[in-house]
Amino acid sequence: MEPALGASSLISVGASLFVILGGLAAFTLVVKRFRNGRFAMAPGKWRGAAPASPINIIATRHLGAQSSLLIVEAGGKRFLLATGRQGVTTIGALDGPGQ
Repeated sequence: MEPALGASSLISVGASLFVILGGLAAFTLVVKRFRNGRFAMAPGKWRGAAPASPINIIATRHLGAQSSLLIVEAGGKRFLLATGRQGVTTIGALDGPGQ
């Protein structure tokens, strides 16, 4: 017959599990922030940086699981684009930076 687990061993296992799950949650948050660009630096702000891209995504609005609207600036003009399962569709050109 195996000995029963004591309260101290259950607390130890629970604390270990808590630390592991907390570490995974923290790692997930950090990865999400890096992917969203919150820690990204603007081009040209560090040594050896690549030149600024001629195409910039100004804003993104997610509409569902696989569709979103984007305001993209290219060649000094802004465009409204839609993305989805079918690909990317140009909805139209926007008049100015405030539009």
